[in-house]
Amino acid sequence: MNDKPKLRPIKAIPFSSGGERLVCLRDGSGASKKTVLLPPRAFMIAALFDGEHTLDEIRAEYAARFGEPILAETVQDVLRQLEEARLIED
Repeated sequence: MNDKPKLRPIKAIPFSSGGERLVCLRDGSGASKKTVLLPPRAFMIAALFDGEHTLDEIRAEYAARFGEPILAETVQDVLRQLEEARLIED
């Protein structure tokens, strides 16, 4: 896993499913046809995948914004979903 992951240029589209608010992420360049649906807080994590933040820095930023800690496994899970959809740069 990349220590400072960078999200590819994506399109973020608000989406609602069964009353739950989600954000649909798609590759803006069309290189990947896969999409990822994330709840708003997971989208905030994904938005910090800018190639500048380490995973620990992302966890600290999340805690500062929401006033609660987040498990490293949760951040890694969001990263894994985006990697599997080819939305993270190599």
